[in-house]
Amino acid sequence: CVDEINTDALTTYDIEYIFILIRSKSVGNMIEVKIKDEDGEDYPAMIDLDSVIVNEQSQDNTISIADGSYNLVLRQPSLDDLIKISKGKVVTLSETLVNCIYQVYDSEQVYEFSEYTHKEKVDFVTQLNIQDVEKIKSFIDGAPKVSTIVKYTNKAGERKEVKVEGLQNFFT
Repeated sequence: CVDEINTDALTTYDIEYIFILIRSKSVGNMIEVKIKDEDGEDYPAMIDLDSVIVNEQSQDNTISIADGSYNLVLRQPSLDDLIKISKGKVVTLSETLVNCIYQVYDSEQVYEFSEYTHKEKVDFVTQLNIQDVEKIKSFIDGAPKVSTIVKYTNKAGERKEVKVEGLQNFFT
């Protein structure tokens, strides 16, 4: 029995991992892919989907902004966020950043970002300096990814290993 899960709140790496597990169990765990070697050639390789992991990267979800006056508690974009982006409902960087801020706090108070209007959230994000925006982008870019190590042999007979990351690279 599984407790009810809000799939819209799952992160992209959660969804990718679930998709890979379903594919592994329903169709088979082995898939053939092409790996581009340093020599420019593509080589066939096999991926065992059962060996795919989510590489949890130790990443602090709290960042300091405004020269340390405030802190942001961040969250990775959810499936719902990505659907909004893909449907054109979120087209700006500030809209994306708004979706990733969970709380703002200073030395005296915690501000739940969800309690503010959309306009207030966008106004807050658009007043951030470039260094603070880069910190948030770095957090988003550092999200865990589904990955595995793939072995292949190039035409020179050299056995190679390459790390394959991201769902799109498993099915190309």
